[in-house]
Amino acid sequence: IICTRTLIPSGDVEADMRIIMDYYRNIHAKYPEKFAVES
Repeated sequence: IICTRTLIPSGDVEADMRIIMDYYRNIHAKYPEKFAVES
């Protein structure tokens, strides 16, 4: 995995997690049963 963005937490956990989930949306997990991106 290559990280191309820097995320500075805003204090809004839901908004920050949306950014993180969107960033990793197209990445295929080695153990997909341990990670799911909500739609």
